Amino acid sequence: HNMTDNQIITAAVDALTGKTIYEFDVVNLNPSKRTLLDKLLRKPLAPQSRHFVIKPTVVGVQERIAASALSLPTDLFEDQSKMLAYVPEHLPTMIYIIACAIENREEEPDSELLHYLKWNLDNPDVLQILAASLQSANMQSFLISITLMNGLAKILQVSVNPLDGSELIASHTAA
Repeated sequence: HNMTDNQIITAAVDALTGKTIYEFDVVNLNPSKRTLLDKLLRKPLAPQSRHFVIKPTVVGVQERIAASALSLPTDLFEDQSKMLAYVPEHLPTMIYIIACAIENREEEPDSELLHYLKWNLDNPDVLQILAASLQSANMQSFLISITLMNGLAKILQVSVNPLDGSELIASHTAA
């Protein structure tokens, strides 16, 4: 779907005010077993779930997310039938983008967080949180423009002139 001017302005205001874009809870599907040492040291049990908040990201994180998003299929959010099928193949990239958006900091995402998300999210959750993560990095317009450029290239049948690299557009209208 195309973003309206109002949606773009709202997204910009949200980014400037640091407004929360998405909040979610992840149920810990693989709680760690407490050892005798953990009990002796009175180490607390791992929480049953963790709460995460995604806010608009700083430009350095936006750049990191954009670089990773380039490896995702361009029709990821277009083709409903393929969406879930794409998750297993692109899971490491998707989890990385989500972790970047959650932490929103200069350092690379924490390996513990990457591991936690990988082993506690299901495919629909990954897609929903990925969409919010891309939104936090102002990536929707970027992805929309890639989709439009791909579509336009197919429509215009753009070919490149081998002599000078200029684009030749095959016109369907008679001169």
